[in-house]
Amino acid sequence: MGRLSVLPALLFVLLLWQLGGARAQGSCPKPERQQNAELDESSRDLQDFPPGTKISFTCRPGYIRVPGKSLTWTCGNNLQWSQTSVFCTARKCKYPGPLENGYFDARDLTFGSKLTFRCNEGYRLIGKEEISCDIKNGGVDWSGTLPYCEIIPCEPPPQIANGEYEERGSYVYQSSVTYRCLDVPKDSDPFSLIGSDTIYCTSDANSNGVWSGPPPECRVVKCEDPRVENGRKMSGFGLPYRYKDSVVFECNQGYFMVGAQVITCEANNIWVPPQPTCEKLTPEMCLAPKIPNGALIPAKGAYAKGEAVQIRCNAGCSFPDGSAEVTVTCQEQSSWGALQHCSCESEGSGSTPVISHGRVIEGEKPSYSVGDFITIECYPGYTLHGEARIQYIGNNQWVPAVPTCQLSESEGSGSTPVISYGRVIDGEKPSYSVGDFITFECYPGYTLNGEARIQYIGNNQWVPAVPTCQLSGYIIAIICVIVIAVVLLAAFWIYKKFFSQNGKRDSTPSPAEYKMCKA
Repeated sequence: MGRLSVLPALLFVLLLWQLGGARAQGSCPKPERQQNAELDESSRDLQDFPPGTKISFTCRPGYIRVPGKSLTWTCGNNLQWSQTSVFCTARKCKYPGPLENGYFDARDLTFGSKLTFRCNEGYRLIGKEEISCDIKNGGVDWSGTLPYCEIIPCEPPPQIANGEYEERGSYVYQSSVTYRCLDVPKDSDPFSLIGSDTIYCTSDANSNGVWSGPPPECRVVKCEDPRVENGRKMSGFGLPYRYKDSVVFECNQGYFMVGAQVITCEANNIWVPPQPTCEKLTPEMCLAPKIPNGALIPAKGAYAKGEAVQIRCNAGCSFPDGSAEVTVTCQEQSSWGALQHCSCESEGSGSTPVISHGRVIEGEKPSYSVGDFITIECYPGYTLHGEARIQYIGNNQWVPAVPTCQLSESEGSGSTPVISYGRVIDGEKPSYSVGDFITFECYPGYTLNGEARIQYIGNNQWVPAVPTCQLSGYIIAIICVIVIAVVLLAAFWIYKKFFSQNGKRDSTPSPAEYKMCKA
């Protein structure tokens, strides 16, 4: 009875031992999906991985086996796989080559990577902006070919009426064209170039070639002769007045100016700003004070008694106390009281600009400080092109730009110059305008001393000076040879006539002399 009761217990213990042994044996976990590899066909159907199980992998497309690494895993007794490190690595696409006039980041050329191409300034991309390293023909290769960068072209610049530019075969980034107005027949009004004479090939946001601005215009611009009652011109006497010509005014004694002192002929045939007026100065008024290196606010020609005006120093300048502004008031007897002046920090010693055919009529000094003004006028026969009044801004620079003096087109009473032994062969007319040319030649046997072609500059004057005709050196030499030959022949004749070869007279005795000697 006791033995029978022990048997079930033994069977139960044996069952537990078997179950425990099975649980202790176990299996490795199912391999996770690998990004760069996959189970080969022999291992794909396995569901249980007890110790000792081997599974094999193959590298996915785009990847290649890492040298020295096994493609087989083994389930160990510890229920862990023998190898979990990376054994397949991404293939590399070949370097696509350099991108001339462009750039890209070529540090990563592996499968799945992308290259983005950019062109240097002034160039645009032709081809794909981006390519990727993809699977091709069992390996990897780029999804497209290497693009290229071409210099951005511009369409030919627009033609303009009455103007031209030098045409080329092509126009590319940063190239420029310069327009000029066509010449006109003599005595016709010339065309003025309005706007910037030069435009440049640039690009827009889409790398398309565009010109930097609209082309200029060529139009006839002629402003009326400006006159100011109770005032006079200081410069700009030449007529007619063309585009950008300037005139400077001043008022007569006892008058003050209302408006701008300098006016300029603009494209719409009007003066800008409008021409000023000269108003009568009363005893209850103060003339505007002259403030070197400063400005008046408000700026007027005169101020009423009790009226205040602010004096503001130019940039870089100040009053002795360091302030940049003061306020003064028109007082009794047209006085401003004690005025202070603006002193400026030195920013280079500016020199007086050289004006061909013109001069500085106001504000000239040995050197200039920032804020100094000068006023320029042209000599008779020349017209000012640009602003007459300019300001020094340092580093020997002026604003607006230094003007130029060009030959006027006004009619003159020039007459044809007379030269001895010569004549005018081209350009002769009853009277001459400034800018007219004539050409001389000398009569045969005479040589021109000076320039054959001269230009009229007004007041019956010509440049270069009127030439002269002088007897040709060749003719003078011939005359000298003839004179010498005549003298020599005369001397020889005298010698032969009066002297024999031995120094005696070479003559035959007369019959009377012969008889006398005979006797």
